[in-house]
Amino acid sequence: MIAHTSLVAFCVALTNVVSTPVNFAPPDGSKLVTMTLISEGSQLVPGSTAMLGMHFAMSPKWHIYWNGLSDAGFPPSIEIVVPPGFELGEPQWPAPVRHLGEGDVLDHVYEKEATVLVPLKVPASAKPGDSVRLTAASKWLVCDDACVPGEGKSEITLKVGEKAEASASAAKFAAARLRLPKALPTDGSVKTQVVGGVFTATAAQATVRFFPASDCVALKDLPKNGESTTGRLQIAIAGEATPKDRVQGILEIAAEKQESRFYSVDLPAGEPKK
Repeated sequence: MIAHTSLVAFCVALTNVVSTPVNFAPPDGSKLVTMTLISEGSQLVPGSTAMLGMHFAMSPKWHIYWNGLSDAGFPPSIEIVVPPGFELGEPQWPAPVRHLGEGDVLDHVYEKEATVLVPLKVPASAKPGDSVRLTAASKWLVCDDACVPGEGKSEITLKVGEKAEASASAAKFAAARLRLPKALPTDGSVKTQVVGGVFTATAAQATVRFFPASDCVALKDLPKNGESTTGRLQIAIAGEATPKDRVQGILEIAAEKQESRFYSVDLPAGEPKK
């Protein structure tokens, strides 16, 4: 069984790839990024849901892409092969950071390292003591001043056991979860709305950033308006939205001396028909 994130045709990426003189070899994108398949637990428990991770480690100054909106790149593919009876859930992508390049090219990226989480349902019929081999593969675009394609494979073998125990990679999962979006708080401390063709998000005394999902309605001037240090972010919708259009993505609230908080946004962008 394979979990796979849709990938922009690889040939499209080549239009962004670094062009170099004939006698100069371009950087190897497969060496600039290391992809490792990891597990939060040291063993798999029958009938439970384990958590796998595809961990990406980038060379200094290089970045890969989130699975949301970006101007110049596409996210790494997520492919994991598991034995019959095991079932993969949807990948969970941590929030990215904004990367504003020359000419107001805005990308939402991962720098240094990132872990994409993938739930794994373990069948109740799995027998304690058995070994389970899992394999992963990915293709990516990695960029600095220019971009190069890369790819990698990884595998892990886990024992089936009766008790869940943390693995040596558990801290990477904890770090990724800190950047997974949650539901908006119900206490009114963070508010979002779409009125008159404008998406507004407010949080007192905080920097507010919005990372649009890949299927978010088109928004105006994201390089300028996708971040606000005033506690009030406003982004106009480009063109006339239909009732089917939605403002979707991740909202980051960054208050001084506090860890950033991340929330899911999913709002109708157009006025309902009367």
